[in-house]
Amino acid sequence: MRGMASGVAALAFAIVVSLPATALAQTSGIAGVVKDTSGAVMPGVTVEATSPALIERVRTVTTDSQGQYKILDLRPGTYMVSFILPGFSTVKREGIELPATFTATVNADLRVGALEETVTVTGASPVVDTQNVIRRQVVSKDTIDAMPTSKNWSTIGVMTIGVSSNQNDVGGSAGEHQNQLKAHGGSFNDRLVQLDGLMNANMACNYACTGLSTNDASTQELSYEFGAISAEVAGGGVRVNIIPKDGGNRFSGSAFLNFANDKLQGNNVDDTLRGQSVLTADSILKIYDASGALGGPLMKDKLWFFTAHRYWGYEQIRTNTFYEKDQSMFVFTPDFTRPGTETQRNVSDDIRLTWQMSAKNKLSGYFSIGPRKTEHWTLGSTLQPDASNLQNLPKNNFGTVTFRSTLSSKALFEAAMGRMEETWTREPVEDSATSHGYPVTEQTTGISFRAYPNTFSSNYTALRSYRSSLTYVTGSHAFKAGMTLQEGPADTDVYTNKDTFLTVRNGLPFQVSVRTTPYTTHERLVADLGVYGQDTWTIKRLTVNAGLRWDYLNNKVLAQDAPGGTWIGPRHFEPLNDVPDFKDLSPRIGIAYDLFGNGKTAVKGTISRYVQTSTVGFARLLNPLNTSVNTATRAWNDAVALGGNGDGIPQLSELGALSNNAFGQVNVATRYDPGTIHGFDRRRNNWEVSTTISHELLSRVAAEVSYFRRAQGHFTTTDNLDVAPGDFQQYCVTAPKDSRLPDGGGNQICGLYDIVPAKFGIATNNVVTFVDNYGKQTEVFNGVDVAINARLRADLFVTGGFATGNTHFNVCDAFVDNPRTGFGLSVAAAGAGTAPAPGTGSVFSYCDFDTSWLSQAKATGTYTLPWQQIQIGGVLQNLPGQQITAQWNVTQADAAAGTLGRALSGGANTSRVVPLIKPGTMYTPRRTQVDLRFGKNFRLRGSQKLQVMADVFNAFNSNAAVGATSNAGEPPAAINTTYGSAWLKPLNILQARYVKFGAQITF
Repeated sequence: MRGMASGVAALAFAIVVSLPATALAQTSGIAGVVKDTSGAVMPGVTVEATSPALIERVRTVTTDSQGQYKILDLRPGTYMVSFILPGFSTVKREGIELPATFTATVNADLRVGALEETVTVTGASPVVDTQNVIRRQVVSKDTIDAMPTSKNWSTIGVMTIGVSSNQNDVGGSAGEHQNQLKAHGGSFNDRLVQLDGLMNANMACNYACTGLSTNDASTQELSYEFGAISAEVAGGGVRVNIIPKDGGNRFSGSAFLNFANDKLQGNNVDDTLRGQSVLTADSILKIYDASGALGGPLMKDKLWFFTAHRYWGYEQIRTNTFYEKDQSMFVFTPDFTRPGTETQRNVSDDIRLTWQMSAKNKLSGYFSIGPRKTEHWTLGSTLQPDASNLQNLPKNNFGTVTFRSTLSSKALFEAAMGRMEETWTREPVEDSATSHGYPVTEQTTGISFRAYPNTFSSNYTALRSYRSSLTYVTGSHAFKAGMTLQEGPADTDVYTNKDTFLTVRNGLPFQVSVRTTPYTTHERLVADLGVYGQDTWTIKRLTVNAGLRWDYLNNKVLAQDAPGGTWIGPRHFEPLNDVPDFKDLSPRIGIAYDLFGNGKTAVKGTISRYVQTSTVGFARLLNPLNTSVNTATRAWNDAVALGGNGDGIPQLSELGALSNNAFGQVNVATRYDPGTIHGFDRRRNNWEVSTTISHELLSRVAAEVSYFRRAQGHFTTTDNLDVAPGDFQQYCVTAPKDSRLPDGGGNQICGLYDIVPAKFGIATNNVVTFVDNYGKQTEVFNGVDVAINARLRADLFVTGGFATGNTHFNVCDAFVDNPRTGFGLSVAAAGAGTAPAPGTGSVFSYCDFDTSWLSQAKATGTYTLPWQQIQIGGVLQNLPGQQITAQWNVTQADAAAGTLGRALSGGANTSRVVPLIKPGTMYTPRRTQVDLRFGKNFRLRGSQKLQVMADVFNAFNSNAAVGATSNAGEPPAAINTTYGSAWLKPLNILQARYVKFGAQITF
């Protein structure tokens, strides 16, 4: 494996070295045109950019025949630009603040004079990028320090207009889970986190998951790209670039501490919530964050270092979670004196070294370790304490090495490699007497207790990343080409308690789910290779950004042996290669036009094709261990009257027929059409179109209005070749009467289908193929963003805006076999990019719907009062509610009262799930959260500064229902979605208002 990966890496490096181009992790630049006083362009002018942010101190280029110049690959910081030509006075432009992924336009007019005569120009830094088309938001360390946030990249990124988070954080309460972002109809699972342009990911959900959290003490800036992503990456999800601190020629550092506990928090459980039987809301017992950092020269102008160390965590109560009081029955009896608590402890230790090897060569290295432990992970109203789990990350390391060489004033070479190694577990909780026993779920409420009702696992991944590039820059052109490569192993040990889950109905045995555990999967990312070319061509006021990316994705599955368990014997599975073997070509085209030629107004348009990002996701889908049937349900007749012994322990003689008779067999029950996993243009993809108008309203004040459209493509569905539409019988049932349901309920629900008894459980010959073979499936987003960014003075800045969007789904042509199998509520809740899944319980009339126009409004800002240096900061979020669904478990009795005319197939204790509400029609109330900061700055000796602060989170004490904070992908439901006595009951409540005190010293 390593030999193959090394060969691919070497080949890719060799290809790229021969190309005149670059791929830069956090490309910023300065560009412009130089003229004389008559307006004629001036070639041959020497342009120098100097900054303390550059270890080499200065970067130099020369204007081309059109008088244009470009200086690229600049680190964020404050710059001075000098324009030098014999016979003309030198012009210097000072105080240019350059954020990440921004090209600042700096023009100059030279007049005849002596070279030693210098004209110094001061003015506000440019706020409109008239050349780049990437939609991005940059958050500096100063902003992070000034705002009341948790310092996590997700909770900071959610302040960006048009960006959504899958977490609901109040001052750090969301912790360090899979905090993901998405924008404009994209997917949470397409989000990327990169440092030095290398992937920080653990392959659990492609590149979107990582157990390694950011250390803000070593972070200089965070850059969020969320539209018109360049050809440097394959996917179109939100791209988080972490720009670390390098150190410098003077020593600098910081120390930070904040803390809050239950004595500093109020209560937001009101009479309305108490009327819904909400007894406890999410609340903190303690929450803390401490860090220290130091950087400076080991050798001045030669070798810099920066190291940071952070320790943070929490202990908090989760809404309506309690330990079990009586474990003698299958009825959950909460002990109200023992609320459930979730505890998390995090560590981050990192160091960065930067070595200026020579005037033209630079080498930097970074290494971070971040062990983490979360007790009662996934704790929530439907996963009580015994049914939660322990997550442990004993090995959690990330390292990078980057080499840069300035070959000439026009050419730059760069190569980098990184390794993200992680071991993480999902284990039974340690403080429970029942967590190793049978898991139990009450069907009428969806509440699980006794033990975790899913698989446990121990996971290991080692993602190795490589990139290499060359740049060739003239004044008018910045031509790029480069490569990226990721490869590595992913191994997972899977096990469950007694290989069995129990389902009860009203406290009585009803069904069991049987599993084939234990087993171990072995998947490999052979190559995720991208080679691209990209040119930025400026023609007077027009800049064309044209890119083309070729992607190659290859996975394999090793030979696997499963020992067998409670229900089955040993199994052996042969290896699989080229699962998949994808090749794609994706154009990225953008234009930017400086409307009036003064660098203050830009009109932009883009069209981009992206592929679905993936590591070993396809290998997992096609792994024969996973495509065999590993779980099935069986009716459980435990009652003596039904032939059981009434002891509450499932016996083989008490169980009905398997819901799938391929359970536990070695033969693959689901195979993939070769056309879906091999070849050119077969991978899931999406096309994004955007238009933007950017305008400088005032000095240091910019506004943008953008339109986005994203269309998903290459959907797949599953066809059971053993059955046909004629094997299903249509029927209707009568919905319950309930004023909370549309039109008060009581209506006939038709379009339901039940398989005939003779075909029940037959699913041994499934094929996954393109929906296009049956018709057409669409998923299209349209949306508008309006954003304002104002940094009026050093002590005052405000950002904010409004975004709205709608996604339309149509999969009516995707129904195969069972006419109701396909797109339903569970798939809609899973979000963009989720293929139809059989058995979702949808009604055919629900196959065409939209999400309605979902809008968000946000504002952030700080102001330092002239009196006593008092600083006031705030964050406002007004966000849409979550979708309301009602999943009704239809029993044999309900079906008998309908039109089926027979019992449901599957036996006595059989049920079907029927949605009572059409998706996209009902939502929980909007959520408004306001966080405030009150601080005071003290000037100490020299550059030393002390900041003390009091943060007030959820200042207006909102008690909105929110989803749990521990899941990857789309956020889970905010309310109970199982129709019954617990329906609409909030599952989690936003943390009540609390105050957190802190202090920071910088020098």
